Amino acid sequence: MPRKRSRIADSKATITEAALKVFATYGFDAGTIRQIATEARVAEGLIYHYFDSKEALLDAVIQERSILPWLAQPGALSETLPVEVALREFVAEGLARMARNADVFAVVWSQMATNPRLAERVARIVREVTDRLAGYLDRKIARGELRPVDTTVAARTVAGSMVLFTLSQYRLSPPLKHLSPDDYADGLIDVLVNGLASRTADTKHQELTSDRGGGDIE
Repeated sequence: MPRKRSRIADSKATITEAALKVFATYGFDAGTIRQIATEARVAEGLIYHYFDSKEALLDAVIQERSILPWLAQPGALSETLPVEVALREFVAEGLARMARNADVFAVVWSQMATNPRLAERVARIVREVTDRLAGYLDRKIARGELRPVDTTVAARTVAGSMVLFTLSQYRLSPPLKHLSPDDYADGLIDVLVNGLASRTADTKHQELTSDRGGGDIE
């Protein structure tokens, strides 16, 4: 049985790799199962044996190349690490995966505007990633390690920032000013965890609201 599962996994990997090449070359809409079969050197019937449709095949490609497999590992977003360390690992892993799979990213990004089914599939993955991140932040807030914030907004801010970074590195022409992934991850987590306001400004705000009895500034 293990050997059979290995052969199945190898066959699926060959097909998804071929699908990626075809979609990157011809686009998702124009690429065909026949072209994928030719690229993978397998029969079309084998592709349909594993995948119900071309959409399901692309869905598998996106799932495999996204950050979701990493998030499924026990050490991802570790509860035992300091918040800034765990978040930095999350950002660094996400950026690294998007860099390694820039071709997937390009195909998906270029096709979403014209393919609602693809956009829906991408939305599901983005929602799962941001929900997991928001859940992690919620737990940290509950333990008093972070101040109360809208964790949905925070999670989407992180995810959106990672997408913008990847676009600026690989898709914008001319590109934005170059930043290394490490520097970007450090800066993003610094802003996310420590905020933008100076301590002086924060202290003055607290004093002012305290003088007013803790109410809102009018």
